[in-house]
Amino acid sequence: MDPDIFHGIVVAFLALVVGGGAAMAYWVKRTDETVLLGSKRFRDLDRLSARIERSLGLAATRVPALGRPGVLGDVRFAGDIEGRETTLFFAPFEGAGEVARLTVAADAAARVRLTREGADARAMKLLRLVRDVDTGDPAFDGKFVVESEDPEWALRALELAGVKRQLERFFWRFPVLQLVLDEGELRVDLSPDALEVENLRPAASALVELASAFDRMKLGVRVLGGERKAVRGHDGRARCSYCHSDLTGEEPDLVACKICSTTLHAGCWAEHGRCPLLGCKGKTFERAATASS
Repeated sequence: MDPDIFHGIVVAFLALVVGGGAAMAYWVKRTDETVLLGSKRFRDLDRLSARIERSLGLAATRVPALGRPGVLGDVRFAGDIEGRETTLFFAPFEGAGEVARLTVAADAAARVRLTREGADARAMKLLRLVRDVDTGDPAFDGKFVVESEDPEWALRALELAGVKRQLERFFWRFPVLQLVLDEGELRVDLSPDALEVENLRPAASALVELASAFDRMKLGVRVLGGERKAVRGHDGRARCSYCHSDLTGEEPDLVACKICSTTLHAGCWAEHGRCPLLGCKGKTFERAATASS
C-alpha cells in the first residue's frame, strides 16, 4: 500500500475514534519526520532548503546564474563531510525529470559509470549502444551495467577490497539512477521522489566511504627522500602504476610524476613516456633527490 494512503487512513481513524486533535498531531509528526525531496508539500522553498541544510550539514547558496529548472534548481549545497569536499544540487536528467546530484571529491581520474541492470539496459547492450564491462562476477554483472573508457582500469577498481559490496549496498539503500566516478569526483544521481530528506546525510557518508576506496595510498620512497603516492592494489598494497607489480618504497629505481606524485619504476616511465595515471598530463618526473627528466 502506498505510504501516503496508509497514513491517510491512520489520520481518518484517529479523527473518528480519538478526535481531530490527535489526528492533526499524528499528521504533523509524520510530515515532520518523513519528507521526500520531490514532495509537493513544500510551497516555501526556503523552508525546504533549510531542512536539507540541517539534514545534510552543508551550507545552501542561491546561484541564480545556474539557470537550472526545477524546485531547487538555483540552490547549491556545499561543504565538508568527513574530510571531503561535498556538494548537492538539483539537475535535469535524461528521461527522469529532475535528480538530486550528490558529489564528493575522489582521488581517481578514470571515468566509470554504473547503472542498474534492467530491460532498457539489456536492449541497449543487444543493440551495441552500451559497452558493458564484464567483471567476471555473474552475480554483480546481473545487477549492474558498468561502462568505462578504460575497461582495464574499471576492472582493477572494482577488484579493490569491499568495493563491489559497497556498491551493491549503496544501490540497495538509496534510489540511485546512476553513479559516476570521473576526474576528481564521485557523484551519484538520486531520484528526489523516492529519497527522504533525512537520508541525505547517510547517503553522503556512504558515498564518502566508497570514494575512499579509490584513493591512492601514501608511500615513503627512499630514493626520493620522502612521501609520495602509489596506486593501491586489490590486496591493499602499493603497486607500480604501469606494470602493476608491488612496491615497498625501498626500490632504487623509483620515480614519481611531478604533477600528481604517483610512483612507478623508472623503466616503466621510459617505456610509457609519460605518467600512466589516466587523466594526468604529467610528462616530467623526479628521480633520486635532485635528478629529473
